[in-house]
Amino acid sequence: MIEKELIKIGGTKIAMYMGAKIVAEYQNGQEFDHYLLDFGERKDSYSPDNYCRYHSTNLLRYHESWDWLMPVYRSIKNYLDNIERPSNNHCCRGDLLEVEIHCALTSIDIEKAWQATLDFIDWYNTHEK
Repeated sequence: MIEKELIKIGGTKIAMYMGAKIVAEYQNGQEFDHYLLDFGERKDSYSPDNYCRYHSTNLLRYHESWDWLMPVYRSIKNYLDNIERPSNNHCCRGDLLEVEIHCALTSIDIEKAWQATLDFIDWYNTHEK
């Protein structure tokens, strides 16, 4: 079982990799972090269209839902398929990390897949800067 604080940190890291932006909100003087996942504009009133645009850090489910994690894996695969390489046979650290994710997926182990995804994102963040 993954610790609650690690879930929040990991979920935040994945959400930001997927393009989320942090939006700070305040309620009774207390700050809450929310993530805008689809870059829509927030409306003041509730509607089904704007409800899912924001997710509290406590509601990010990458660590426990294949529906949340698989789009991240697709994004990683797309990135690796499209990066410039010195040759067709060139393999980078990202490719090896993707293999770890793939192995966790084929063994149907979401915790390992989640952790391997975080490892890839750490590499990506270092590689892309």
